[in-house]
Amino acid sequence: DPTDPEPRIRLGQLLADAGKGTEALRELDAALLLNPDDPLALLESAIALKALGRPTAARRRAESALSRPVPQSELREGLVGLLENL
Repeated sequence: DPTDPEPRIRLGQLLADAGKGTEALRELDAALLLNPDDPLALLESAIALKALGRPTAARRRAESALSRPVPQSELREGLVGLLENL
């Protein structure tokens, strides 16, 4: 389904794990175009931005994610932990 952000999020995670931060961010941004409120896409893109040396943008993404309902406590903990380390 081309409107489902999940495959792009997963690809972004895999690219980030492979050390391809720019490519990961491109996929995660594409996922956010499909669903701007997706907390996992926001978290993963914040992590990618931090890895790319863009802490201010990473903080904005993480704060944006926390301003929305976050369905999983682990996801919320990841966002809070990221913010504490920026």
